[in-house]
Amino acid sequence: MNSLLEIYRRRILWVVLCALIAVAIPVAQAISSSDSYRATARLFVATAAQNVTDANQGALAGQSRVTTYAEMATGPELLLNAAEDVGGGGTAGDIASSLQVTSVPGSVLVDISARSSNRERAAAMAQAVADQLVHLVGRAEAPISGGTPSLGLMVIQPAASAIEKVPAYNWKVIGAWVVGGLILGSLLAILIPERSRRRGANDPATVQGAREVLPDMADDDLRPTQELRL
Repeated sequence: MNSLLEIYRRRILWVVLCALIAVAIPVAQAISSSDSYRATARLFVATAAQNVTDANQGALAGQSRVTTYAEMATGPELLLNAAEDVGGGGTAGDIASSLQVTSVPGSVLVDISARSSNRERAAAMAQAVADQLVHLVGRAEAPISGGTPSLGLMVIQPAASAIEKVPAYNWKVIGAWVVGGLILGSLLAILIPERSRRRGANDPATVQGAREVLPDMADDDLRPTQELRL
């Protein structure tokens, strides 16, 4: 454990460098982009129930349909029709890249959000998708033999009334990148083996050892001569 801490201490610059590189990525993306707007239209799954019992059953049926309705909102034909409603030269791909469809768990609510640098366009895209989804669900839920659908969607929050500004700097994202950089740097510092250092001629320890050995060798060479003279 102590050896790992020692290695980590010697390689702390690796950790700092990885963290700096990680934070530079989202910051560079934020600098190159500008603030945008997100508009959200909220839909409610309504039933044609006439009493409480039917209403409860309809609510359960609606909860089971919410995920399906959210998937239907991203269909290519629906997005194409929504792009025609928005106009302005936008395409279905433009709407798809800015669209976010979510369902509130345990409820009969569907949120359709669109993001754009222009607040009016963000609201127009979200509202167009919501309107097209209401129309599509009405057709899909209609009985085959005709009559009134038992379930349907209705807009309870227009997109124009729920527009929020989305700053270019997302501190949560930046923080996540920093944490990832610290983790990566720590792993590199600990897992990459150190290179063995060879002591050269100029190594102080080597020089000192040589100085200690040479006098001993000289004394050994002189001992036989001195004994002969005696």
